[in-house]
Order: sequence, then C-alpha cells, then structure tokens
Amino acid sequence: MPRTIQKGVVDGFLNVFGTKNLKVADLSISPILPDGQPSAATQVIGLNAVQFIQGDSSSYVMTDKELEDYRNKFI
Repeated sequence: MPRTIQKGVVDGFLNVFGTKNLKVADLSISPILPDGQPSAATQVIGLNAVQFIQGDSSSYVMTDKELEDYRNKFI
C-alpha cells in the first residue's frame, strides 16, 4: 500500500489520506488486480475493513485450512 497521498488514495489500514473516519473497502484499492474471479480478493479486503473498524490493527490473513475450505465451498 502507498505511504503517501502522491502515490495512492488509501494507507495500509484503508484510511483515505487527508480525511478522518473514511475508509475505502473495495477492489479499487488494489495495486494489482487479480486474474479471473475477484471475489476472494474483495472478501479479504472486506474482512480487513471489519477488523480495522473494530479496532484490531492486524490484517486478516487466511490460514491454509481456511483457504482450502473456501476453495472447496466456492470454487
């Protein structure tokens, strides 16, 4: 994620530079768009947004088991 307003719109916690209490939580924040179906990447951004809004500053990372369960259920 960019660290300055000159290089991007949001920081690593989805906060819009130059504002207070405004976050962007969609795929437009991604510097690299995924090939094919973007739903998994979009869901991870959403999960991170929920954690950041709730005050947990650690980003959501799927474990191998969670990823495998997701693949079996949705792909």
